[in-house]
Parts: sequence; C-alpha cells; structure tokens
Amino acid sequence: MSDFPTELELLSLFESEPVLSDDTEEMPMYYKEAVYRFTNGEEDFVVHISPASEEVLIQVSKSDSGKMLSLLDLKKVNKFKILADQNDRSSVLLITENEETVISVQVDFKPYFKQIVKEEFLNR
Repeated sequence: MSDFPTELELLSLFESEPVLSDDTEEMPMYYKEAVYRFTNGEEDFVVHISPASEEVLIQVSKSDSGKMLSLLDLKKVNKFKILADQNDRSSVLLITENEETVISVQVDFKPYFKQIVKEEFLNR
C-alpha cells in the first residue's frame, strides 16, 4: 500500500474541495480519484490523485494566458509527502521506487511553481 496524505491534509494543502470520481459515502477516499483545482495567483493547478492506483497528475498553466507550463503524469507513486503547508508556502514530494531506481519529484505550489526531479540508482 502506498503512502498518501489523508483527505483532510489534502484539503488543507490545496485549499480547495476536490471533485471525486465516486461521491458515495461508503467508499473510502483511498479508492476514489480526486481532482483539485486551485491557483497561487500566477499559476493555475489541476491535480489528479488516485491513491489506490498510485497515480498522480499535476498540470500547471499560466493564470493570465492559460499556457501550459508543466504536465507531470506519474503512474507509480509509492510516497506522497507534504513538505510545506503554510499560507505563503506549499510543496510536496512524490517518490517512485522500483528495483533499480528511486525518482523523487518536488513540486512547489506557493509562492510560485517550481519542480525538481532527481533520480538515484540503487545497488551500484
């Protein structure tokens, strides 16, 4: 089972209500796809999170023009960590691990968008 934040932690981080794939109360949040839409004033974000299938998609566009700045589409996220959740600063760390490598992607949402990708080889 992957390591993802709780529904409450994601609400706090993104400061927006998600659109859920299944709005039934019986199904736990872990099995639903959640789509969060929010802005930092300069950039607009659309974040799709599917904890059960370990998928995360983050799309970033310029607020004034709508031009896409980044599209991050990860299919095997083992860990989703919140690094900062404050009024003026928010960021996450996404980690994908397999037998040979660990890929970490840090995404800063506030004060402005920044993305840092690192790959580490194992067993070398």
